[in-house]
Amino acid sequence: GDLWTVSPMGVHHVPGLFARNERLTTFLRTVKGECVLVKVGATVVGRIRVCYHDLVSNRSGAKNQQIVLKTPFQVNRGEELGLFELGSTVICLFPKGQIELGELEAEQKLYLGQAVGRFCPDSKD
Repeated sequence: GDLWTVSPMGVHHVPGLFARNERLTTFLRTVKGECVLVKVGATVVGRIRVCYHDLVSNRSGAKNQQIVLKTPFQVNRGEELGLFELGSTVICLFPKGQIELGELEAEQKLYLGQAVGRFCPDSKD
């Protein structure tokens, strides 16, 4: 994929930026339901790695790949799932009604372990 900046300027001036930039998507099945994490590369970042496979994104001439794990990869709360070779953006997708977002502001920096929301009380237990 492309490697546009994900700064506010890039987001406002590059149509479909998050769909155009290099991405690595992880589908998760949790006790509360399914969700998707989309790791988005950007200018200077370029490479994304995950702990459950030796795949490295953004290799010159590489083709799109879909990797389905034969054995599920177990990851616990707070454990590393992947990394950027510098910072970038992670988009979290949940089914409607599964989570309640916390008090967040546009362009707010987030830190490991910081709550961004919580599962709704009627989500699976």
